[in-house]
Amino acid sequence: MQDGTESSPFFETNARELLGTLARHTSPEARKLEAEVRELIEVFLAWARARPEDGERVARINQLFALHRRVMELHTSGDPPAGREPLPF
Repeated sequence: MQDGTESSPFFETNARELLGTLARHTSPEARKLEAEVRELIEVFLAWARARPEDGERVARINQLFALHRRVMELHTSGDPPAGREPLPF
């Protein structure tokens, strides 16, 4: 492996933004997603020190995209934000 990648802060920032969105939710699904995002943040932090292999890089970026989609689905699904009651349907 070569030295770290300069793009890792971009991916780390995107993952941290997902944590901000998840912090507004109280469901067990939100906590599960939060754990996955935190794990991915650790991966991106490691990339700053050591560039990953191309296959690993593509897989983790795709994982971030998939997590983003799942977080946005949760956010728009009616899981009430923390401190608020669900809206009546």
